[in-house]
Amino acid sequence: MFTHAAGHVLAAVLAIPGAPAPAPAPDDPPDGIAATDISSEGDGCRSSGVALTDGNRRLEFRYGALEAQAGMVLQDNGSVTWVQSQRRSCRISLTLTYPAGWRLTTYRSAFQTWADLAAGARGTVRGEHRRGAWPMEVVTGNVGGPVGSTITHQQSVKRHHACGVPTPITFAKELIVDGGSVSAADTSELAADIGEKYDQLDLSWSRC
Repeated sequence: MFTHAAGHVLAAVLAIPGAPAPAPAPDDPPDGIAATDISSEGDGCRSSGVALTDGNRRLEFRYGALEAQAGMVLQDNGSVTWVQSQRRSCRISLTLTYPAGWRLTTYRSAFQTWADLAAGARGTVRGEHRRGAWPMEVVTGNVGGPVGSTITHQQSVKRHHACGVPTPITFAKELIVDGGSVSAADTSELAADIGEKYDQLDLSWSRC
């Protein structure tokens, strides 16, 4: 179950007689949006990458081989060895570029992790992201076995970015598994990518 500190935003609304005008709908994304200067670091970054999806309204972070295992773990040489705990991480950085005269708003992030933990095992997921010049935002989740399910955490914090200026974005995930006192036959793991589900950031576009 995720635990996190959430900021509270207070909005003052001026009441005006008569029916309120509807809020303008977001514009369709412009042509020329691109994720550039993509880099990654960490021992879980093999096969990692990013993808613009949903008509350039979503940015997906694909960690590929990011997983942490504990308990009886299959090794590269085919042997099976007891591993008390394991920590793996991957940080992906990029610059999102788009045409002059357009403003990017990032407004919802989602972190998804597959947890398959035996009784007595424990897992920790730490996700963080930074959007433009805004401060780093951190989510930490702890889960205990037995469990075999997807853990999802979403944050809906709207961030407006400078008009027409390329926006740097960083997403990172750290997975920690402790085998606890499980029996010798058990393996426990946390994995970053689940089928077609990835960590993601939703994007909105408007003229400026």
